[in-house]
Amino acid sequence: MAFRHESKITYKTIVVCDDCKKETTLSDGDSLPLGFDNRMNGAITKGYTFKTYGGKEYKNYCKECKLVHGWYNSFS
Repeated sequence: MAFRHESKITYKTIVVCDDCKKETTLSDGDSLPLGFDNRMNGAITKGYTFKTYGGKEYKNYCKECKLVHGWYNSFS
């Protein structure tokens, strides 16, 4: 008798709001992890905003936190 085993790895990408810690799934079940550009664009399409601090650190903010902090008109 012959047996064969196959493994399949899938990736799930989640963006987390740095203020309220809300998590939103960007992709689920992909065979390759998302690259930097796809993660950023995916988060933007889900309503997240990125704010830099000193040009070195990105912070993610969800739609609700943008409204709470009054950043809604400042960012897209």
